[in-house]
Amino acid sequence: MAVTNSSPVKSMNELVAMAKSRPGKINYAAIVGGVPHFMGEMLKSARGLDIVMIPYKSTTDAEVDVISGRVEIWFTTMASALPQVKGGKVRVLGVAGEKRAAVLPEVPTMAEVGLPTIDVSVGFFILTAAATPKPIVNALNREIVKAIGTKDVRDRLAAAGVEPKSSSPEELDALLKSEVARWGKIIKESGIRVE
Repeated sequence: MAVTNSSPVKSMNELVAMAKSRPGKINYAAIVGGVPHFMGEMLKSARGLDIVMIPYKSTTDAEVDVISGRVEIWFTTMASALPQVKGGKVRVLGVAGEKRAAVLPEVPTMAEVGLPTIDVSVGFFILTAAATPKPIVNALNREIVKAIGTKDVRDRLAAAGVEPKSSSPEELDALLKSEVARWGKIIKESGIRVE
């Protein structure tokens, strides 16, 4: 979660205080139905805030409006925020993962700032058809894990702010099932609808 560098807000507590003092006046940039939208809804729910989602069709459009100061809050991926942080355009107030980001170790997690329910790790998964034979799935998994473990791949991912993590097919299956249940609950509670 980031704000423009020109924002007077320097911490998550300051942001929450500002939002509480100006109900309905603080905006956040999001793509409807995307992770940033859900993060905004989670923040609203966790702190009882009245902040307004401004819908965007692309991350780039949202980024432009955040940097210009037209939108106060930007929920985005580390890969999108990092160039703007390095360029001095935005300030990250918190990361929504289980640990601090290696590329921004000074930035606290949402849990560290009192928002443990905002725990979001964006992942990329490699999937096959359900009917793929188990020996093929296991062979593919071994090769993918091996590739992710190479220095070249790890370095390239780290440069983009991505922390590689591999798993077994069974672990991924369990994760996906738990994530579907978790996000389904957030969608239902927030009233997000497909339009």
